[in-house]
Amino acid sequence: MTVKDLHVDFALDGIVIPAVRGTSFRVPKGKTVALVGESGSGKSVCAQAILGILPKPARITKGEILFDDSARLGKDGGGGIIDIAKERATGR
Repeated sequence: MTVKDLHVDFALDGIVIPAVRGTSFRVPKGKTVALVGESGSGKSVCAQAILGILPKPARITKGEILFDDSARLGKDGGGGIIDIAKERATGR
C-alpha cells in the first residue's frame, strides 16, 4: 500500500480544519509500518482514512491511497492497483 500526498479536512459549523497535510509513505508487502508523531499530528486520522472509518465531518480532499489488489486479478473483474481514496470519494 502507498499513501501519496494525503490531505484530510474536517468541516465543522462552516469552518474547515485541516487534520492531515501532505502525508506520504509506503508499506512494503508483508511488512509493518508504525506511524509516529506528536499528539495531534494526524496519525489516527491518517489510519482512519486508510481504513475507511473517518468520522462524518471528515473528508479526504487530496491525495491517493493505493492498494495492490493483484491477488484478485481476473477474479470477479477485480484486481490491480486501486485508489481507495478515490473509491471512497465517489461512494463505491
